[in-house]
Amino acid sequence: MKQEIYHPTWLFLSKLLSSLLHPLWFLFSHPKYFHAFDKSKIKKIIVGEYHCIGDVILIIPALNVLKKSFPDAELTLITNPDTQELVKEMKIVHKVISFQAPWVRGKNKWKLWMNTSSLAVILKQKSYDLGIDFKGDFRNLFFLWKIKPTFRAGFPASGGKYLLTHPFDFPFQLHQRNRALYLLNKLGISISETSKSFSFPKTKDSRCNRIVIHTGANHPERKWPVNHWIALIKLLKKSYNLALVQGEDVQNDTRTILLDYPELEIFNGSLLDFGCWLQNQKLLIGLDSMAVHLSSLVGVPALAIFGSQNPDLTGPNGNKGHIIRPEKFCLHKRKNWRLCSQCLESVTPNNVNKKIVEILGKS
Repeated sequence: MKQEIYHPTWLFLSKLLSSLLHPLWFLFSHPKYFHAFDKSKIKKIIVGEYHCIGDVILIIPALNVLKKSFPDAELTLITNPDTQELVKEMKIVHKVISFQAPWVRGKNKWKLWMNTSSLAVILKQKSYDLGIDFKGDFRNLFFLWKIKPTFRAGFPASGGKYLLTHPFDFPFQLHQRNRALYLLNKLGISISETSKSFSFPKTKDSRCNRIVIHTGANHPERKWPVNHWIALIKLLKKSYNLALVQGEDVQNDTRTILLDYPELEIFNGSLLDFGCWLQNQKLLIGLDSMAVHLSSLVGVPALAIFGSQNPDLTGPNGNKGHIIRPEKFCLHKRKNWRLCSQCLESVTPNNVNKKIVEILGKS
């Protein structure tokens, strides 16, 4: 089966590196042989999910299962700095550790690597009973191994099976949310009802019942053309109150849109501020990004505009999540192995507007 998650070249090279390191690891790490996983011995759990904001939102059901299955255990989440404040407010874990992985993003890589080494030493001293990583990234698994939890569970999708005590085959066909639940199930943890509505503190921003426009995405090939956003706003502003989300990654788009619509309402604030404000809105329109997942989480309908990538793997979940995608299969010569800006461009503002009317009519 064709996988649509990791770049094939990167996946091959990562597995090759893993196989080359395996003999050295076996010689110098003095691996221990573990007994079967015993739930009764789990008192401290650590979970790593620090690549993207949306990744954290998607594993919330799995974190709920862990808290319910181990009510007396301390649950710690390692997450990226952008998500730390939001996770603390949601109280989905007992402790939150902010971590900027040098293999994900960030400047001053040398300093980040030094911080990574120091953090691994500190966390090793905590003596965790269970460590989990849902990502399937060899670098994540190596970091988890350095922390030395007694049991280490994860997906060695890109190599590093020997770094885990409980490795499981990566379910490439499953949605990212369900992959996390699948891993817990393979560990013998029962998966009961995982849906839970979250509400944030009341916001001081009194603007509510807006259609929220979020143009940001973490890759340029995921972005809808700004002229499409302008055309969509022209269609929507006849019937709805609108608000445009402003952030560092969309400053150019925001400036261009405001040239045509200087009177458009703007939201600007932290991720937590955004969550608090978003829960009072009518609908969010975004891309394959964290915003649509956060919107679904707080019970606000979300429409995600997709290009060539498979929405069955990362689309917004639940009855509040909706997608719109190109009508034709991608046959373009594209820059990215998985993403296609031409496919995204083929999704017209008129079709998005029709989809919005359909969603709000059902609501």
